[in-house]
Amino acid sequence: MATPTQSIKLIEKRLPIVLDRLRYLLFDLNTMIAYEEKTCTPTRPEGKFYWEVVLRLLEFHDNELAKLPPLQEGEKRPTEELKKLFEAYGKAVGAADVRMLIWAALHEYEDGSDEPHWDITPATVGRYLTPAQSLGAVSLIVKGHQLNAPTKEELGEALGAAVQTMKSASTTPPEVKTAGGQKSIELPAGALS
Repeated sequence: MATPTQSIKLIEKRLPIVLDRLRYLLFDLNTMIAYEEKTCTPTRPEGKFYWEVVLRLLEFHDNELAKLPPLQEGEKRPTEELKKLFEAYGKAVGAADVRMLIWAALHEYEDGSDEPHWDITPATVGRYLTPAQSLGAVSLIVKGHQLNAPTKEELGEALGAAVQTMKSASTTPPEVKTAGGQKSIELPAGALS
């Protein structure tokens, strides 16, 4: 864990995706912010909460996609299997959310700038993703989060301190048997009334 005087080395873990050309997905805080800002609507001016959508995608991935048997080259999934899969997909998250998550992760940083920019629009992302490919996009979103998740070492003391604080809060405080030490200021009688 870095101390306040040590610099933190930035390691960006990107995933390739082919849309109109080869591009790279990066899941960082700017991805989260761009998603929330871009999903603002008159009825939801704060935008959709990024983690709410991603957690639904993770659940769909783990409960449905990850359990699918692999296909042989040229083999297609049976219609009933696809129907069940797309029903679960539709209940988990909308196509607009997948498109927007992919778009938000397609930002670049140029010339040492910390300001992200996008040279692709959400509509262009949607143009190059078919419904079947959007399932692959779900897998990329999950993989992107796994690649960029903090390790146990990176969580380090912060997690330990939080756990310790929670444990401390759940125990009964020790009984105080002293009057609190020496008097420091003595107020005249009735000073607080």
